[in-house]
Amino acid sequence: MWQSFYASAWQHPGLLILIPLLVLPWVHRSPVRWRLYLTFFLVESVFDAVFTSSWVGGFSSIREWQPKIGLFFVLFGDFRVFLLLQLLNDEPRHLLVKMTRALGFTLFVPMKQHFLIKVFPNFFTDVRWTYLVYELLFVFLTAVLLYRQRRLTREASGSHLSIAEQVLKYVALYYSFWALADVIILAGFDAGYALRILPNLLYYGLYIPFLWLLLKRGSWAPPRSLSVLLLLGVGVGISGCQPQTPSCSQEELLALCPPAAKTTATAPRQVAAPALAVSGEFLAYREQTLVRRFSLPELIQGGHPESIETFDPYYERKKVFRALPLNRMLHRVLGLSPETKLKGVFEFVARDGYQVQLSAALVSDPDAFLAFIDEESGTWEPIGSRRADPAPLYMIWAGDNYRDVHKNPRPWAIAAMHWFPDGKDYPKLKPKKGIAPASKAARGHAIFLADCVRCHAINQQGGRVGPELNIPQNILEYRSEKFVRQFIENPAQFRISAMPPHPDFTDEDLDALVVYLQLMAKNKASEAAPADSQW
Repeated sequence: MWQSFYASAWQHPGLLILIPLLVLPWVHRSPVRWRLYLTFFLVESVFDAVFTSSWVGGFSSIREWQPKIGLFFVLFGDFRVFLLLQLLNDEPRHLLVKMTRALGFTLFVPMKQHFLIKVFPNFFTDVRWTYLVYELLFVFLTAVLLYRQRRLTREASGSHLSIAEQVLKYVALYYSFWALADVIILAGFDAGYALRILPNLLYYGLYIPFLWLLLKRGSWAPPRSLSVLLLLGVGVGISGCQPQTPSCSQEELLALCPPAAKTTATAPRQVAAPALAVSGEFLAYREQTLVRRFSLPELIQGGHPESIETFDPYYERKKVFRALPLNRMLHRVLGLSPETKLKGVFEFVARDGYQVQLSAALVSDPDAFLAFIDEESGTWEPIGSRRADPAPLYMIWAGDNYRDVHKNPRPWAIAAMHWFPDGKDYPKLKPKKGIAPASKAARGHAIFLADCVRCHAINQQGGRVGPELNIPQNILEYRSEKFVRQFIENPAQFRISAMPPHPDFTDEDLDALVVYLQLMAKNKASEAAPADSQW
């Protein structure tokens, strides 16, 4: 839960730019000497929150540079502290000299960490360990500087020296919180992500108002409320600790942990509307009948997992996953003998309701796999423009020749699978009197089945990620034809949306879709669908 919120735009950048913008009026009432520093780094924190977030993830040119942009802002965020310490120092040095010294302190921790990575490369395969070591090194550096600053404060008088001491305490506080949160995350608890929100707020939103208060008063002592906040944050980290799924640790998953109990076939039962599996589970259906339910460790056990290297078009680089061969797994989860030839259609359903249908020939491809962990980092890296969690299962294709996600879909967060041996039909997606085979409506119907039904429903048949398009009102009854065509081509020009662009659709394809939707407006199902406000 907290990991999803932490990776979402609500926290980063939403929450992290809201507070800096709210405190902007304070800057204009700051001492004239410090107004430029406060204004510049207030704007810098807003740019940091935006350019390292999912808001720019949809722009491939920026996304390619995001790791370097993130590193730049990390260094710049540390530089602002060391520059401030140099400016508070009463030594009569030129500004360029003070900036150079501040840059030297800024590079101290990255250089030490780079050395450790070179010496112990295997230790840093999980990026979370990289974060933790950086944070601990920085806490150590601030402790050394704080000891030095206290000595300077005792030897000389001046409010600026006292301010420098308080700034170092503040910086040590948010780096300590980050380190504590990462320890909790590495221990396998989701509450670590909740705890990381607090130092994020201290770093992005509250640094400038904290400094403004210091400069205004000339001195500042930490209020009791700060100690209470620290204890409260630790309490949240401990009391809210619930193990993340999967129930086994990441190391156990990589080592193929044995199931807690032997899986036995469940007696088939009929369900009106099949529910999705909870996180860390996989449900196997034959049409609408639940056949078997697996926990993730049970699914992995005996599933012949392999290390698969692939170029991933969503991550836009080569990745190595631990994955199960799909064709062999399907026989096992459906209780079929290995000699049984797969036929019909397989529908994979994600936790959010996204569903994709693949032919039996496609899922029988020996290069088709279901990944259960990113083997390089030992955890899941957020995926897509919305930085989603791919757990529990992510469909991949081995090698570098499967880059077209339309021909070889890569759904993530897969929680259930339906097998339709005789194919799946959507009777409510057709008009009552049928469609002329060579008509534009027939072409639109075929396009909708191939590209749209994964997310959208018509007459309550289809995916649930996007809105229902026909009842109670057809989309063309409350949106113009021009808008619908433009939205299909590029949804991002209107709003942030889970819907992907379709630049490959020709004018004739869009014409056919519009004709099909117009036809279905005259063929509505009798039952009303819940209202949906996405459009």
